[in-house]
Amino acid sequence: MLKWESLQTKTETEFAFTYILKAAKDARIERVFTLENSCGPRLSKDGVTYSTLRGKLYILFENQMCLIIYTTTESEIYELEFRPLTDEEKRQYDSLDESSQDMFNTHIEIYGWLFDEDGSRIESSFKIREIEDIRLQYASIQQVKIHGFKHEFEKWVYKGGYPNDGGSHELITIPAGGDYFDKIEFILSNEVHITVSGEPAMFDGYFDVWCSGPEEALIINYQIIDG
Repeated sequence: MLKWESLQTKTETEFAFTYILKAAKDARIERVFTLENSCGPRLSKDGVTYSTLRGKLYILFENQMCLIIYTTTESEIYELEFRPLTDEEKRQYDSLDESSQDMFNTHIEIYGWLFDEDGSRIESSFKIREIEDIRLQYASIQQVKIHGFKHEFEKWVYKGGYPNDGGSHELITIPAGGDYFDKIEFILSNEVHITVSGEPAMFDGYFDVWCSGPEEALIINYQIIDG
């Protein structure tokens, strides 16, 4: 088991991931998920993107070890772990919708209505309107790139007091010139790229994850059903 807390610089984050890659020992990724049912992905010619996610990101390997990343803002990872899932995490995973159990291997059906000429909803028309199929071929992680930056950015800082005393946070500006980072990019041995990024602090507590890859590794089918 490996664990770090409050990684705030590019250098220390790179250091942590050198040990995670050694521990992973070329194991193939099995699935990627969060323990909250996520909103549907955004599909494009460049790949698949999930935005405004909450909680932790789990990358489970075929040997049942798991990389767990908790980040919700630029240049800070609150928790970074490499360990097996706990029994409680397995229970939470089993309770997820099937479409959320692997973000990049999923079948999503989107329901909706038709509308008449006056813009009124036709109640009897409710049915499947869109179908999304995503199939990603996982592989082992070959490289981890920590994307750095040096410009100023905003960060929430606790104003003080004891926990649970009703204290508050204040948004402050961190000056330019530091050893900051905003993206963690996993490059797999089959040229698939999976990237994780905390959103700017002004959006208050979300992260994004997206993937891209060659056509033979990432297949996206999108269908619109009319009538």
